[in-house]
Amino acid sequence: MKNAAYVFFAGTAVLAAVAGAAYAAPGMSREQVQKQLVAALQAGTVVTGFQGLSPRELNPDMYPPVPAAPGISRDQVQKELAAALQAGTVVTGFQGLSRRELNPDLYPAVPARPGMSRAQVQAQLAAALQAGSVVTGFQGLSPRELNPDMYPVSTSRSVAHNGAKPTGTN
Repeated sequence: MKNAAYVFFAGTAVLAAVAGAAYAAPGMSREQVQKQLVAALQAGTVVTGFQGLSPRELNPDMYPPVPAAPGISRDQVQKELAAALQAGTVVTGFQGLSRRELNPDLYPAVPARPGMSRAQVQAQLAAALQAGSVVTGFQGLSPRELNPDMYPVSTSRSVAHNGAKPTGTN
C-alpha cells in the first residue's frame, strides 16, 4: 500500500511539474519541457509528498553538491564591513538595533533630505481639509466619503492623489 501511495504522489508531482512548466513557459516545446523535467528529477529539485521538500532536501547525500554562486571577494566584504561599522549601520546584540540607533551621539547626524517647507505643508493640509479628503475618526473614512453632498464633485479623491508634486522634491 505504501508503494502505491508513493507511485500516486510521485506521478501527481510529475504531472504537476510538467503542467506547471508548460503553462509557465508558453514558448517552450513539449520536448524542452520534458527535458527540463528529467533534469529536475535527476537533480532532485522536484517537490514531492506532503512535506513540501524536494528529494535533494530529504536526502542530500544522494545528489552532487550544488555549485556555489559567485560572490564578492574577501577584501570587498572587509571594506563594506568597515564602512558599515564607521557609519553605525551594523546591527548588533539581541535588540535588533544598529549601533547608530543605540548610540546616536557617537555618529554624525544623517543629513535631512530636502522636503516641503512648513508653509507648504500647512497649505497642503488646508487644501485637503477644505476638500474633505483628510481621514478622521475611527471609521477610516474622510468627511467627503461620509458626507458626499457637502463637497463639490471632484475628479481626484484627495489632494495627495491628484498628481501634484510638492515643491522641493523630485
